[in-house]
Amino acid sequence: MSYSVRNSIILTLILIVFAGGGYLWLYLKFESNIGSLTNQVTNKEKTLAELESATADYEYFKDELNKTTIQLEYFPKLLAQESAIQGTYRYLDKLSTRRASFKYDFRFVGVKPEAGALKASYVLTGEGKFSNIANFIYRLENGKPIYKIESLTVKRKTTRGREIEDLVEVNMQLTGLFSDGNGQSDSEVSRMFEKALIIPGMRLKILQESEHTEMQYHTIQAGETLKKIAEDQLGNAASWREIYDLNRPLIKNPHLIYRGQSLKIMEKIIDDYYVYHEVKPGETLRSLADQYLGDEDNWREINKWNQDKIQNQIPDDILTNYDPFKPLVLTKLPPNLADLLNVAQAKLVALTNRSAFIQDQKGIMRSLQVGDKVYLGYLMKIDLNRGKVTFNMNKGGIYSTTTLNLVNAGKD
Repeated sequence: MSYSVRNSIILTLILIVFAGGGYLWLYLKFESNIGSLTNQVTNKEKTLAELESATADYEYFKDELNKTTIQLEYFPKLLAQESAIQGTYRYLDKLSTRRASFKYDFRFVGVKPEAGALKASYVLTGEGKFSNIANFIYRLENGKPIYKIESLTVKRKTTRGREIEDLVEVNMQLTGLFSDGNGQSDSEVSRMFEKALIIPGMRLKILQESEHTEMQYHTIQAGETLKKIAEDQLGNAASWREIYDLNRPLIKNPHLIYRGQSLKIMEKIIDDYYVYHEVKPGETLRSLADQYLGDEDNWREINKWNQDKIQNQIPDDILTNYDPFKPLVLTKLPPNLADLLNVAQAKLVALTNRSAFIQDQKGIMRSLQVGDKVYLGYLMKIDLNRGKVTFNMNKGGIYSTTTLNLVNAGKD
């Protein structure tokens, strides 16, 4: 073995010894530290996740606090005077309007002192659509007088053991708190009501001009022509070309117009012209009257122009049409009480651009146009070129389309 080879082997062995010794020294010295650091990293990752969750919770509760603060400021409760105890029925009757209306009987139970106020008890029983009853309860709970629903039962209305579609029965026990003489003063109540009349986000009409022009439209009805529309709307059948010129982008052929189309007719002078203002936190009718009308004492004018919104402060996204008592899919289809055309037993006999002539389940010829109702659906489309019509159907919660083809096309 040569000298150089021997030295190389010796140096390699020395390097291996140093490397192995260094690894053993590092492993023995830092093994416990590695385990401790690993645990620390795990704990910090866990802490970080908890902090991220807490941050998310903080943002959520911050938003909720802001909403609650606005509600407390703009939906103040009022401790009504003792004389209002007997006026509860009139108040509930005012709440039960439009999409919150239902039939009910009302009974006053009695009144007794409680915690420096007077507590009156009532019983309300009735029936109606579930959505209307739910909206009524929302109005009651968010109204300014202090009423509490002590108990509530809602069930599907039945007759002779059979459920009645879309009607539920409700039994509600209410209590109301009233002043025994030490409630808010008239001026305090007036100020609270004035602020509570409007809420942030509400879009109010503000009168800007007493006169302006606005385009008048007309929706085409069955059997109408441009001449007939011109005679009815403009008083002169010869003015049909004016309507045609206004609607050239929509009407390619003046002799072909279709039911349901919306046509421009003429510019019409409108007496009142409004702009809309979105209410911001802190604004009142007085401040808006001062801003737009130059005098805060004119706040009643803005109140008058927006009575519908101010009297019904339920946001559209709160109003509900959902009925939990109604199954999403019916086990039994409703009867054809209106004697509508039954598509499953009908034959398409003839077509025009606007009408479908269909022989119904009794052999009677019927003329239908797009949008007309049939049993469990309505006519959705007339396809003259392909000789068919399409119906949009709702078979007890199962939605589908059904097509009828012309009999002379070899299909039914």
